[in-house]
Amino acid sequence: MRGGGSRGGMLKAIPERARLSCAEKKGCEGVASNAGKITAREWAAIISVAAAAFIFNTSEFMPIGLLVDISADFGVDEATGGILITAYAWAVCLLSVPLMVATSRFSFRPLLLAVVGVFGVGQLCSALAPGYFPLMGARLIVACAHAIFWSIAPSIAARAVSLEHRSIALSAIVTGSSIAQILGLPLGRVIGLALGWRMTFACIAAFTVALLVVLFFAVPKMSAGEPFKVSQLPSLVKNPVLLSLFVGTAVIATAYYTGYSYVEPYLQQIGGLSDEAITTSLMMFGVAGVIGSFLFARFYVGKRRRYWYIRVSLAGVALALALMMPAALGGMGCTLSADEFSAEYAATEPEQFIKMLIERFNMGCAVAGFNYTFGRRGEGSVELIKKLGEKYGFAVEIVPPVMYKGEAVSSTRIRACLEAGRVKDAGEMLGAPYSITGPIIRNRGIGRTLDYPTANISGWEDRAVPMAGVYATRAVLGGEKYPAVTNIGRNPTVNGEHTTIETHMLGFDADIYGQTLKVEFIERIRGEIRFPDVHTLATQMKSDGEKARDILKNS
Repeated sequence: MRGGGSRGGMLKAIPERARLSCAEKKGCEGVASNAGKITAREWAAIISVAAAAFIFNTSEFMPIGLLVDISADFGVDEATGGILITAYAWAVCLLSVPLMVATSRFSFRPLLLAVVGVFGVGQLCSALAPGYFPLMGARLIVACAHAIFWSIAPSIAARAVSLEHRSIALSAIVTGSSIAQILGLPLGRVIGLALGWRMTFACIAAFTVALLVVLFFAVPKMSAGEPFKVSQLPSLVKNPVLLSLFVGTAVIATAYYTGYSYVEPYLQQIGGLSDEAITTSLMMFGVAGVIGSFLFARFYVGKRRRYWYIRVSLAGVALALALMMPAALGGMGCTLSADEFSAEYAATEPEQFIKMLIERFNMGCAVAGFNYTFGRRGEGSVELIKKLGEKYGFAVEIVPPVMYKGEAVSSTRIRACLEAGRVKDAGEMLGAPYSITGPIIRNRGIGRTLDYPTANISGWEDRAVPMAGVYATRAVLGGEKYPAVTNIGRNPTVNGEHTTIETHMLGFDADIYGQTLKVEFIERIRGEIRFPDVHTLATQMKSDGEKARDILKNS
C-alpha cells in the first residue's frame, strides 16, 4: 500500500511502469523464457529483494521507537530528536526524482549492490555517531540510499521472473515492507531497550553485510531500463488524475507521519504505557497496515468502489488525527502551567491567572499541592482554586502532603538537603536518586595522568547541585549503569579555578567525549580537601572508589 514506505513512492511508480514496458519488449538476462512455476533462482532473487525492502523500511521506522532514548542520550528534547525523522522524510522526498534520473542509465544489479552498500555504511555511521548532528548526517546518507532503492526495487523484482509471475514478485516486495512494520520496528525497539539504541543500528549494519552477499549471488544481471528524462516530468503533472494522486499521497503521508513520528513519546507521556505495551502497540500498528492492504485488494475492484475506498480512507485518517488532539490536550490539562513563568504571571490577580491558564491551555483539571499559592503576592489559595473550579467548570485535585521523617516534603526542603550534601535524604524525598545530566566535555585531563580518568559534564550551571565534595554515584551511559565516584568542587590540590562535576566510572575506560552522561547521586563520602601533593590525592581517590563500591552494593 505505501509503496515501500517511501514518501516519494507515487512519483517513482510512473517511470517504473515505463521501464517495465521497455523490459517486456526487450527482455533481459534475468527473465526466464519458459512459462510455468517460478524457479528456485527466481525465488532467490525475489526473496532477497523482499529482504532488502524489509531492512530498508525497518531502518526508516527504527528512530520512531527509539526517539526517547536517542533524545535523552544527546541531551535534546523529543521535538528536536524528531527532526531526525522529519529530515529523513524530506531528504527522500526531495532527492527521489533527481537521484532516479541520475541513476536511470546504470544497470540494475551493480546499482542495487552499491545502494545497499551505501545503506550499510550509513547504518554503521549511525551506530558510531558521537553527537546529534553526526547522527543526522548518517541518517541523510541512509535517506539517499532509500530514495534510489525504491526507484529500482520493483523493477528488479518484476524483471527477475517471467511476465506471468510479476504480480507475485511485486507482492513479495510489499510483504517485505509490511513485515517491517509488524516485526522490524518492534524488534529494533526491543534491541534498543535491552542493549542501547546504538546496537540497533549496528545490528542493521551487520544484517546489511550478509544481505549484500546474498544479493550478489541471487540477483541476475539486468540491463538498464529506458533512461528517464527530466523533460518527461511536466507531462506527469499535467495529467489531472496523476496530479490528484500526487496531492492525495502527500496529504496521507503528512498525516501518517504527523502521528507516527512521535507515537513513542505520545504513548509514553500521554498514554502512560509501559515499554512492553508500547512495543505491542507498534506491532499492532503494523498489523493494521496489513489489514488495510487486504481490504484494499478485496474492495478496490470497480470504479464506484474505488472512489468510495479513497473517500473512506481519507475520512479515517482525518478522524484518527482529530481523536489524538483531545487526548493530547487531556494529558496536558492536568497541569497548572507548562508555560515559562514570567513577570506577567507574577503580577496577575489570582482569578485572572486561572483564566489565563484556561484560555492558553484549555485546562480541564488543576492539580495543586496542599499549601499551594498563586497570583499576585501569593494571594490565591487552595480554597480559591476549588471555588474557581466550580465557577469555570474544571476539575480540582488537591495533593495531600507527603511526609518524610515527620515533616512535609517540599522543594525548599529538598534544595536544603542538596546544599548540605544530604543527597540520600533528597533522593528519598524525590522517590529516585537526584541526578544531573549533561554532555561530556574535555577538561585538563589531570585524572588520566593519575590513572583515574574522569568524565566532565556541562550544562548543569543553572541547576541545583549538591554541596562540594565526593559522592558515591551511578553513571548512566547509553542505557547502561556503571558504579562511579563523582567530585563536585574546584579541585584545590591541582589549583582548579572553576567548579566542575567530574565522574570516574569504576572499571570503565573509554573515549566517551561528546556523549551524554547522567549521574545519579546516592550518598556523600567526604568533603572537598586540599591534599599536599597529587600522589596523596591519587591514594585518596582509590580509597574513595572502594567506599563507593561498598555503598552502591547496599543501595
